[in-house]
Amino acid sequence: MYQVKLYVDGSQVGTAVNLATTTATSVSLGNSFIIPAGTTKTLEVKSDIKDSTSSSINKTNNTSIAFQLGNVKSCDYTKQTSGGVDTTGAISGNTLTVRTGTVGVTKNVGLSDRAAAIPTGVVNAPEALLASFIITAGSGEAVDVTQITLQDASAVTQVGDNFQNLLIKNGSTQIGTTIANPSTSGTAATYSFSPSPAIRINAGAQYQVDVYADIKGTVQDSATTLSPVIKVDSVTATGVTTNSDASATSQALSLQNGYIAAAGTLTITTDSDTPVADQLLMGSTDNPVAKFKLTASTAENIEVSEIIVGDTVSSAATGTITNLKLYDGDTAISGPVQFSSSATTTYALARFPVSLTINKGANKVLTVKADVNTAGAGATSASTHTFAMLVINGIASTESVTARGVSSGTSLTVAGANLFYGAATTVDQTGSEFKAYKTKIIVAWASDTPTGASVGSASQLIGKINVTNVANSGAYSSTVELMNVTISSTINNTAVRALKIYKDSVSGTALATTNYVAGTSWGASAITDANFTDTEIASGATKTFFLVLDTSDAANTKALSINIAAAQIEWTDGVTASITDLSSLPLLSKTFTY
Repeated sequence: MYQVKLYVDGSQVGTAVNLATTTATSVSLGNSFIIPAGTTKTLEVKSDIKDSTSSSINKTNNTSIAFQLGNVKSCDYTKQTSGGVDTTGAISGNTLTVRTGTVGVTKNVGLSDRAAAIPTGVVNAPEALLASFIITAGSGEAVDVTQITLQDASAVTQVGDNFQNLLIKNGSTQIGTTIANPSTSGTAATYSFSPSPAIRINAGAQYQVDVYADIKGTVQDSATTLSPVIKVDSVTATGVTTNSDASATSQALSLQNGYIAAAGTLTITTDSDTPVADQLLMGSTDNPVAKFKLTASTAENIEVSEIIVGDTVSSAATGTITNLKLYDGDTAISGPVQFSSSATTTYALARFPVSLTINKGANKVLTVKADVNTAGAGATSASTHTFAMLVINGIASTESVTARGVSSGTSLTVAGANLFYGAATTVDQTGSEFKAYKTKIIVAWASDTPTGASVGSASQLIGKINVTNVANSGAYSSTVELMNVTISSTINNTAVRALKIYKDSVSGTALATTNYVAGTSWGASAITDANFTDTEIASGATKTFFLVLDTSDAANTKALSINIAAAQIEWTDGVTASITDLSSLPLLSKTFTY
């Protein structure tokens, strides 16, 4: 420790001295340090910190100073911070640590090694992220970085074998100049980048550097792991306070592995949110009939120029669906189009020209919407329609998607192992089945249907059901031909008990009556079409059906639940009889307690 000075209440006393390593060094005070009776004085020691050759410290050291006051009598003194008190003469100060400002360089673990599943990029990809590392300033002082030098992984695998236009960045800010043509000499080369102005890194702070380059159109190491892509050779830095060299040299620090793919891939799947099976009302428009997800791999952006969607429909019903449209979210991107005349025996096909880019690592969910013709325009009642994207679509055995990698320029195909249909890669992706009808009905519990705590009676109302004939362009009526229910109960009937179904109110003649025998043999009712009075419902109208059950035997603590299951209602659209397709069934059970 050089030029050690003693200060009393902020003012130097005595002369500066150089301290030896372990032996005591005296500071002569003369008569300059006088403490009047009853007062307190504060002593501070200040020093230049250098090594034994009077040069700047270049390694970590610990040091402490012990005070001893000579030629004083009966004097208490206290070490600051710890609060220790001594009256015998000697007391040690706190231990101080002297640290250097040398920078450290480490691989950035936030960027994973690249491999086939997550490649660095594809041929011709611009400014691909190759690697990333962290420069950390020493805790002793801030540093100014004036040069960063990278080096080839080896003489065999040089940056120039696969990449060009090598550059480094911190965030979006480029450091130094781009190296257009990295070496292919066969001898491992270095690549230096000099920032202007120098990069200031505060003491103990970190600074991230990312390495980028364009991937060449022709590469030496396609589909091969590069271990690593590049190394850090050195970081040249100077301490801001001491002006000493703080560089990290001869690092040979391996950064991330790299992997260059020939092209990106595109995977087509039926989206999990694809519309569920339903009835298509003749004359309706913009019906969502399918959703397909197109997912690009992380290698490159994918450009899609055509999408072909098929409909499983026989040639006799090809006039049912019309005006197909394709949506990206809420935005129409293609259509309306009609089914192609090039239909196969299984599918009619619709071709959508599109201009769609799917960013690498991202996906697009596309919705297919369709209009349904009226009966007069050729729609067929009860025709079934399942929309799909087919591995082989039937038009000259082509793909259902025309797509290419934006960087690689490669056309994506099943044969090229870069276009996949589903997890199994070659499975047709299909939506739900829809059926077209002249009319459409919806079944729901009435808002005031009874439930909960009840008292048994010979004619308890146990359900009110609304059946709505959705308004249609032809003002066609629907007819309910049959209704059954399912009952589960702990009630023990002492005799045959009747279930009656009414419309509009419980007065008048029941539409149907069925009996539950004595005991606890509940379950689905068994009303037949012949024993049910048909009920016509006008377009846009709703009919309410009332369910009345004899619950005379409902004792305390007994319970009863009722619901309508799938296929327990039959109806007709005026063309097809005994239709059981109803997306609104089954209904949730209603429960009574007694």
